[in-house]
Amino acid sequence: ANDSRNPAFQENRLASMSAPRRSRAREIVLQVLYEDGLNPDRNLAAADEFLRRRLGADEELITFARGLLAGVRKNRAEIDAKLDELADNWRISRMAVTDRNVLRQAAFEMLFTETPGAVAIDEAVELEGCAARKALPSHGPASQWESSPARLQRCVSKAWNLGLS
Repeated sequence: ANDSRNPAFQENRLASMSAPRRSRAREIVLQVLYEDGLNPDRNLAAADEFLRRRLGADEELITFARGLLAGVRKNRAEIDAKLDELADNWRISRMAVTDRNVLRQAAFEMLFTETPGAVAIDEAVELEGCAARKALPSHGPASQWESSPARLQRCVSKAWNLGLS
């Protein structure tokens, strides 16, 4: 039965969540980076507590999310400079906050981790698409958001092809 108190149900639920674990961590990190943009003086312990609450007791996943978050924060100036250098006719500071942070995450993973560039690109496009879909009800017509994942994919792909990875 689908009773959350049933151990078999819990085991099946956890097994079904294992595949997108890192994707979930990336989504949570994106939320923290968004908060950072709104409140740069925010208590870092509050962000860590947010990660813990949203990712549960999965220490491996929390460690991954902490590393991603710390890496983007620490290397933000270098990442932004590289993205500005690669971008056509725009600067990262003029992008929407979500787009900017998705690009930062992908660039960090390509520059500073063992994540394959293709994986970072796929994750960024999926993350941006999820963010756009969640924004639809309160942020205008779908046509305004439909091009966002494609635009992001072109930008990240260009960065990867030009040596960011």
